[in-house]
Amino acid sequence: MRHLLRTLWSQKTSIAFIQETHLKGKDAPKIRDRRFPQGFYATNSEVKRTGVAIIFAHSVPFLSSASQADPLGRFLFVKGMIAEHRYTFATIYCPNKGQHRFLAKALTQLERFRDGTLVLAGDLNIPLDPRRDSSAGTSTIPPALYKESKTGIKHDSDHAPVQVTLKSPLFNPRELQWRLNESVLTDTNFTTQITQTLTQYFADNDSPAIAPLTVWEAQKCVILGQLIILCTQWKRQHAANIVDLTHTIADLKTRHKRDQTDDTYLLLTDKRRQLRDLLSQKLLHTIWKSNRHFYEFSNKCWRTLARTLQQKQRQHHIHQVKGRDGTMKRALADILQAFRHFSRSYITSTPPHDERRHHNTYTV
Repeated sequence: MRHLLRTLWSQKTSIAFIQETHLKGKDAPKIRDRRFPQGFYATNSEVKRTGVAIIFAHSVPFLSSASQADPLGRFLFVKGMIAEHRYTFATIYCPNKGQHRFLAKALTQLERFRDGTLVLAGDLNIPLDPRRDSSAGTSTIPPALYKESKTGIKHDSDHAPVQVTLKSPLFNPRELQWRLNESVLTDTNFTTQITQTLTQYFADNDSPAIAPLTVWEAQKCVILGQLIILCTQWKRQHAANIVDLTHTIADLKTRHKRDQTDDTYLLLTDKRRQLRDLLSQKLLHTIWKSNRHFYEFSNKCWRTLARTLQQKQRQHHIHQVKGRDGTMKRALADILQAFRHFSRSYITSTPPHDERRHHNTYTV
């Protein structure tokens, strides 16, 4: 489960529809962590063959109003609010036989349950339209919501993940801040290029007409630009190697299932080892960065404390308030306006008249 959640987080997933969870009963472990704190599950109390789940990232302020789970773990419906918009999220896992009859019953229940914009996902085990399969590149999602979609690679399951990006009123682009990835300093080619750049810079600008302080300050800008260029190239190459190895492993797995030869198996094992080494480098860098972070700021009220307070703030997120007219306000602008009216009326309100202010003595 941890690997699944890490994969979802690395792909910047906001809402995940999961099928074949193989969780049994209501006391089964939940698929969630601090990055995906909210989840809904449908399990089978008898067997582990089925099971579906819908989990939400902490960045999605979803306020659930109702849910409907299949006792056999075949479908799950959840509806609620995100800001001022109503959504219904549904996931369906059809059986291998009698798919059409099951799907007709499930969609009938979904039609009664749905409210607002419907987002349906799942493993239906059938093509929705044999003449127009998903490989044709067309979509029936409304153009006002649809942005892009893509099919991933099978590596954690025997099914390939499908990723769909929808437009959201909550989207707020952030300005990214570049930071040096210290692990590139262990690459000899990288350090050689940096050394050559510095040597060439000082050779070109070593002149009595230029003040040494100016040369020194200017080289910071030069080396920063060179670091950004080289780190970007290194990051793209590293990501491309992971993607290439993942595709190669998927092809070799298919070939090995078909041929069952020793050469294919040895090649598949070698490619898996290469992929594991690449992922291990990233893991070691993450561990090193975490250790350095806590060593430097463990005793300071800095970002560590701020992140802890931010997690508390997310847990107490205000989804809706009642306005002056008695209606529920769910949009962020309306919530802020309601608090603004309340604060203004509270500050400008006149205190009750106190007769004791006009007397010098008090009667007991």
